[in-house]
Amino acid sequence: MAKGNDSHFYTAGADGWIAKWDPSKSEDGELVAQCEEPLYTLLHHENNLYAGSSQGHIFILPPGKDVRKIEAHTRGVFFIISLNNGFISGGGDGTLMVWNSNMEWQKTLQLSTQSLRTCLINENRITVAGSEGTLFFLKDTLENIQSIKAHKNSIFALCAIGNQLISGGRDAELRFWESNQMQQHVPAHLLHIHGLSSHPSLPIFASASMDKTCKIWTADGELLKVLNAEKFGGHINSVNACLWLNESTLITVSDDKTCMVYILEIV
Repeated sequence: MAKGNDSHFYTAGADGWIAKWDPSKSEDGELVAQCEEPLYTLLHHENNLYAGSSQGHIFILPPGKDVRKIEAHTRGVFFIISLNNGFISGGGDGTLMVWNSNMEWQKTLQLSTQSLRTCLINENRITVAGSEGTLFFLKDTLENIQSIKAHKNSIFALCAIGNQLISGGRDAELRFWESNQMQQHVPAHLLHIHGLSSHPSLPIFASASMDKTCKIWTADGELLKVLNAEKFGGHINSVNACLWLNESTLITVSDDKTCMVYILEIV
């Protein structure tokens, strides 16, 4: 899932389709592109879409032009992020790849022998995490790599509120970090945490889980709301990602093949 602007977003899935959605309209999403491989990640940047596939390819989709496919990782691509007039990508091969603004390869950093699953850029620092449960910290110049063992197993999601980093993964815990030190850990879900998203202006964030719920938390780890099927008509299968589209709109996507749009009153 990727944010377009404050009024629309994009989704991609195992069928290789990319769709554009406007929550203010009742009709179905607009099919933007069809790629021939399952898609793991999506980025919208300067009117272009970038999609990472299960086969290690990156598809570049400029509006009104032909799709370009480049060979990137030897295994699936789990994230693509814009950085310093270029891009970085991470994959199942444990590498962080650096690309220029034209998506031409610049260099490769081997961070792990296992998959790199998520990445966050905050306060001129890059944090990368993956299947070995380690947080890798790099400057935005991609220098001075530091690492700490953060979770017992896979980390799938990161978000930040100010200088505070929040991580979640297979152990279903939220862990809160400042200056590379864990401040607290919260047993947050019954099953894996797949996604985290911080609010655009308030000190709160959302977590998406395999336990079929999305939860909203304060920066101190206090649970504010549980979005589930029983009370809110939420998802009936694993929630794979969440995204604050704007100040009051939270989007979730699921293995049940639906997107949910929650209009929330934040007090």
